[in-house]
Amino acid sequence: MKRIIVWFLLLTALCSLAATGSMAWAAEGTEQESSAAQEVEVSPVEEYEIGKGDVLDISVWREPMLSGETVVRNDGMITVALLGDVKAVGRTPMELRNEIQTRLKEFIGEPAVTVTVRTPASQKFYVVGEVRTPGEYDLV
Repeated sequence: MKRIIVWFLLLTALCSLAATGSMAWAAEGTEQESSAAQEVEVSPVEEYEIGKGDVLDISVWREPMLSGETVVRNDGMITVALLGDVKAVGRTPMELRNEIQTRLKEFIGEPAVTVTVRTPASQKFYVVGEVRTPGEYDLV
């Protein structure tokens, strides 16, 4: 009977050690995964700053004559029907949308405007050094 009790206690102790060891290993893996996840920061689309050469799609709901694609000119402006020139460079799509929407209220009751960056041509990178084709490239 004593042997059975000793074996039972020994088996219980081994199971406890195995469980805590696997928990510690799992916690360590989770800690490594969370620290790796913290290192990567993805900037939201709303933080994208519009630049020269970007192609924007401006859509005004139920107003097809006010909607369409436009390119940000070298002076940083875009031309919007009814509004004329609007500064786009250095703004986020949401900031530009808010200005266009506010200014269109003079002409339309409650305009619903969407600004989408169709082609982000303003983001560039450079390849230099001893490479086959050095130069300026668009960041796609």
